[in-house]
Amino acid sequence: MTVWGNGVVMSGARYLLLFILFSLQAAVSVAEESPASAEYVVLNVVNNVLKVLDDPQLEQKQKRLIVFGLVSNHIHFEEMARRILSVHWKDATDSQKIQFIQLFERNLLNSYWVRISRYAGEQIKYVASSQDLKGFATVDTIIERDNEEVVIPVTYRMKYNGLEWQAYDFLVENLSLVQNYQREYSAVIKNSGIDGLLEHMRREISHFQ
Repeated sequence: MTVWGNGVVMSGARYLLLFILFSLQAAVSVAEESPASAEYVVLNVVNNVLKVLDDPQLEQKQKRLIVFGLVSNHIHFEEMARRILSVHWKDATDSQKIQFIQLFERNLLNSYWVRISRYAGEQIKYVASSQDLKGFATVDTIIERDNEEVVIPVTYRMKYNGLEWQAYDFLVENLSLVQNYQREYSAVIKNSGIDGLLEHMRREISHFQ
C-alpha cells in the first residue's frame, strides 16, 4: 500500500501502472531507430500518445478512443493473460480465456486513461535495450523526479509477434505488473473460480462507466 501525492492511496498493480504511465514523456530522440526495433516501438507510441493528448482540436472522448487504439495495438494482451492466469490458464475453457483477455484489456486501458491525467512533467530517459534470438526484448528507461533526486527504473518486456514488437510486461523498480495482477487474480480464483474472477473484472469495468 502506497500513498501518492495529496493522500491518494494506491496498491498493487494500480501503483505500478501509475509509474508506467509516467514514462509517457520520453526524453530521447527516436529518429535513428529502426521501425522494427523494440525501443523504437516504445518511444514512438509514447510520442504519438502525447501528440493526441496535446491536440486542442480533439474532445476528451475522441482523445480517449485514439489513445486506446494507439496503446492497445502495441500490448500483447494474450501473452499477458497467459502469464497472469499462469497455472489456471490450462483449466480455463476457450470461452473463459477469450472473456478474460477482453476484460483484462478493457480494465488495463481504463486504468491507463484515469492515471494518464496525473502526469506531472517527470523526465524519462532511455537507458538500454537487449534482444534475444527467440523474439524477446527488454527496453530499459529511468524516470527522473525532483531534479534527479529520485530515479526510478522502468523496464518494458517485449515480444515480437511476427510483424512488430508488443509489450507483455512492465517492471518498475524490479516489480512486475504481470506478477502483481497474477497475485491479485489468483486470490479471486481461489475463492470464486474463474467465472468469479470474470464477474469481479466486470464490476471493475462498471466503475468506469
